[in-house]
Amino acid sequence: ANHQKIVKLKLLSAESIEWWAKTIMKEADSAESISADQVNRMINCIILISGNPNHPVCGPILAKLAEIRGNSAAKEALETAKQSYARDEATVNRSSAPQPESAKTAADEILSAITHAVAEGAPSKHMALVEAKRMETVLRMEYKDRNALKVLQFAEDLDEKDREAAKKVKILPVGPASEKADSIEKEIRAAIEKYKLDESHELIAEARAIAKKLRDKDGDRKRLANREKRLAEKQPQTDEQTDQD
Repeated sequence: ANHQKIVKLKLLSAESIEWWAKTIMKEADSAESISADQVNRMINCIILISGNPNHPVCGPILAKLAEIRGNSAAKEALETAKQSYARDEATVNRSSAPQPESAKTAADEILSAITHAVAEGAPSKHMALVEAKRMETVLRMEYKDRNALKVLQFAEDLDEKDREAAKKVKILPVGPASEKADSIEKEIRAAIEKYKLDESHELIAEARAIAKKLRDKDGDRKRLANREKRLAEKQPQTDEQTDQD
């Protein structure tokens, strides 16, 4: 009799476990929108009820729930990516200065969301994750482009200062333009090393061109200064000849 009772209890337990598992599965299937966290709670509930993640009835249901969880996590990652991308765009629109750190922060947020989604079972080739990865890649490129733009703006600012100084005197002294060129080239080297910029980056090439132009200006000023010096040296001789006449 006791044996029969035990068998009956086991049967009832199995039926109860199956009912709960299928009910939870039905709830997950019918939900219009369900988060990965909600699915995780469902999975943990089934494991708690069955006492065995490899239960013959629960195993297939748990596998299906894991698939739903991965799909939800991928969609959540894409939503995070869209929000991070939009925040960066808003930051850029609010400022006239380049915002490389904004791009980096947004890219890091997206990468973190993608990594979490994959850990939750989302396939790396899931369309939502592919799109999120595209956004991250764009922001990584923006990070480099904006840092390169900062270098170019630095060069343009020094070039403008040189032009303004040239308006105030007949001939600028030799040296300051070359010093500005040195500063630009130092800035270029530092940016390439720190931000892993491409040596041939278009904006870096423009900054180098400005440095070269400043060196050329210094060369012109040196020749003009030497010419003025020769003329000044000849002037006393001319005045002396005039007095003798």
